[in-house]
Amino acid sequence: MKRNRILAIGIALLLAVQLLVPLACAAGATLKFTAPDKLPEVGQTVTVDLSGNTGLCAVQIKLGYDDSVVECTGVENGELIGDMLSANNTHATRDGIGAIIAAAGTKTVKTDGSLVVFTFRVKAAGDAKLTLADALLSDTDGKALPLSYSLPALIVQGSGSDS
Repeated sequence: MKRNRILAIGIALLLAVQLLVPLACAAGATLKFTAPDKLPEVGQTVTVDLSGNTGLCAVQIKLGYDDSVVECTGVENGELIGDMLSANNTHATRDGIGAIIAAAGTKTVKTDGSLVVFTFRVKAAGDAKLTLADALLSDTDGKALPLSYSLPALIVQGSGSDS
């Protein structure tokens, strides 16, 4: 009798874990953008770090910028997408200038940490803003994950991004 109760409790716990894990992954994510509020002086660099997690398996982030004021000098994978197949482009020209990172893997990433770091060099004086043009994350089934984030003053939300 005692053995049957222990077995029933064990099965109930396994079922609970299997039901809760997908719900936790599908609940959405809060992403954190770390950047200064304004551009530094001409010749200096600025970094934009995106961190958080969603139970993601694929990611695409595009930051638009005014190439007369800044240039993107680097797009680096964060530790969360370091093992994924990825591609980046510091000077993408589709629908304007933007820096893009795209990555996909076969396993769901469940830890928290850095997704991507963008680096920009200020070329000319100005009050240019970076534009979050796309922020798309998906799970292993290819379903888009709901996102929430707040943007630092240097970054504005553009059309085509989820919020």
